[in-house]
Amino acid sequence: MTPLDGSNVAPETATLSLQSARAEATIVDLSKTPNNSGPASDAILVRLGEAMAASQNVILLLGEAHENISHVRFAEEFLQCLAKDNALSAYFGAPVIAIEQPYNLLQIVAAELFPEIEGRFNAAAYHGLRRSNPAAYHRLNALCYAAWEWPQAPVTRLENMNAWLTPGRDSGRDVRMIDMAMTFEGYLDLEDPATTAWIAALALEIKEEIQAEIEAKGKIHGASRLGTYLRNLWMMDQIRAIAQESPESKLTLVLTGLGHVAGLEDKKPEDVRPYEQSLIAVFARDQIKYPNTALLSVLQEGHGLTVKGRVPTAGQAALNTPNTFILTGGYEEIHNQNSRLYGGSFDKEIATLGLRARAQGAPAPCIKTKADYHALREAFLRVRRTEMLKPELGLFQPAARAPEFSLG
Repeated sequence: MTPLDGSNVAPETATLSLQSARAEATIVDLSKTPNNSGPASDAILVRLGEAMAASQNVILLLGEAHENISHVRFAEEFLQCLAKDNALSAYFGAPVIAIEQPYNLLQIVAAELFPEIEGRFNAAAYHGLRRSNPAAYHRLNALCYAAWEWPQAPVTRLENMNAWLTPGRDSGRDVRMIDMAMTFEGYLDLEDPATTAWIAALALEIKEEIQAEIEAKGKIHGASRLGTYLRNLWMMDQIRAIAQESPESKLTLVLTGLGHVAGLEDKKPEDVRPYEQSLIAVFARDQIKYPNTALLSVLQEGHGLTVKGRVPTAGQAALNTPNTFILTGGYEEIHNQNSRLYGGSFDKEIATLGLRARAQGAPAPCIKTKADYHALREAFLRVRRTEMLKPELGLFQPAARAPEFSLG
């Protein structure tokens, strides 16, 4: 079955039809070599070559199912292929990796990672660091992301971060968290100063919807329809800021869920995410804000997440361009520690990463056992702790000293 033929299968598992997309969007069928994403990377590199010839910057949206190992690993596999092309590497420079995670990630999880420092976090110094030393700010968040034990594809995320940061090394890739400020429970942090200022500048109709939601529910969950829309607006603003802050880099990789790219259909009306509120729709409406920039979208199918089955009709039409790449037939092993039925396992995830490395002629992963995984996490935890406790950053208040008593 081709990605353009949804016949003879249940609607929820149909592979995607892009409505006359054969001549436009690029469909990469990986079914013959499901652990080798090389053909997908090659197709994207061709389009990057065209962007280079036109002297363009590129935003590359990598849409994934967060628990799918192949989806999560593709970012690093693509970067390895890009590094082999000297001309493209020279033109685009070091790519910025932008991840769909709260920009205040350290503030959210610091106490969970290091319980002994709870209550001593200096939020003002943390947010001030974002302005005074953005490189240190982004690195601290990236180290925090690496040290956290994610329920979805945890080994793959740690392998990626190890390739991008390497514990104990000051240099590394520019990795940034670009999502809205959130609470540990997943609600938008509407008391965050940057969020408050940003909302104040939004269009009146959006502010009215925010107010109505707060009046009805008291808060806005990040996974709700409105929460997702606001996050997409925020993330595109952060992506635009990257171009301004790092002009030497002409390529930004955005690691995000499939539903953010072009919207999401669902049987439950409350779970529908309209195309008009998606990342590519926001870009299309505000394209004047992104001068000389091409937006490329990569949608990785698998486990029922397909373009025809889950992307709204308007989104499918918008994806009908040479800037869209649909990856189908890839290996579908998943690992989600929060799912009993389809959870996968550490052993299977580790084995999958090894299979993919061999299929692509890439170096073997550094994590070969579950013990390796925990040891590498601990290494990131140590580096994270050392860097965030540097006195000159002022991120944590000194521990209170016990009163001294004298018997005299």
